[in-house]
Amino acid sequence: LLFEKRIKNHNNFGLNILRLGSAAENRHETGLKYMTESKIEKQGIVDFFIFRRKPNSFIPAFDIAYNFLMSQEDVRINAAPSVTTLNQTPAQISLVEEISINNGAAPMDSNKGIVYKESYARAQYGTTIVITPTIHDPEHSEDEKHFVTLETNITFDTIKKNVQNDRPSVSRRHVENHVRVVDGETVILGGLREKTAEDTSSRLPFIGELPGIGKFFGDSKMTDEKTEMFFFITPRIIFDAKGELEMLRHEQLMKRPGDLPEFLERVQEAKRKHKTRLFDNSLKLLFGHVDG
Repeated sequence: LLFEKRIKNHNNFGLNILRLGSAAENRHETGLKYMTESKIEKQGIVDFFIFRRKPNSFIPAFDIAYNFLMSQEDVRINAAPSVTTLNQTPAQISLVEEISINNGAAPMDSNKGIVYKESYARAQYGTTIVITPTIHDPEHSEDEKHFVTLETNITFDTIKKNVQNDRPSVSRRHVENHVRVVDGETVILGGLREKTAEDTSSRLPFIGELPGIGKFFGDSKMTDEKTEMFFFITPRIIFDAKGELEMLRHEQLMKRPGDLPEFLERVQEAKRKHKTRLFDNSLKLLFGHVDG
């Protein structure tokens, strides 16, 4: 069983427009806008604005607009492949996507001579698992348990979103592992955790540095991206190639992906963390990232 979870949070809060005196548009308007259409440039951003004409008093005309954004992208990838192999024989599982990659301009012969055209090549990205099992006899005659040594070689590719679709960015993770377990036990390969935090801020000079009110005279953007991946591998020894194989196949078909107890515990833990994530994102709008 393969499980990957990617969470990407965007938080944006700050001053969008500040015009005073003759620079203001000298109109009277107050409003709140929230747009989610894909064609809108400020998709998902709340714009709060106040436009005021110059009153009869000494207060000049002013235009003020703020923008607020809290968005979350949650991606989950699950796969439950199975394979049968012989003792000490590698078995490979590939769950890949084949895409075209732009190699740039290449010379080509034509009736008018040599011309340069874009060339493409096909490349495969995804998950590739190579497992080599080695079966060991019981160490004691009265012991009926067989041990299996698993030599695993796992490559996991993630295609990142990019404006240039013909030259995508690919994040690759590679794991090699040797472990010895009892027949039927589950091996958990984890630790492939990645966290990226990015802060961008722009403020007005002097007044934007004041404690407390300085947040209202600048713009802050925060991006958090978390990636976590786990592999659950369960080896089973088949002694009767016909009878046990049919029974094992029927048992696996009756299962749903994610019926492993270890996996269900991870799901419950993820649900508990999800309840507090929205409140944490709200605090980041005011206080920024806190190392911990």
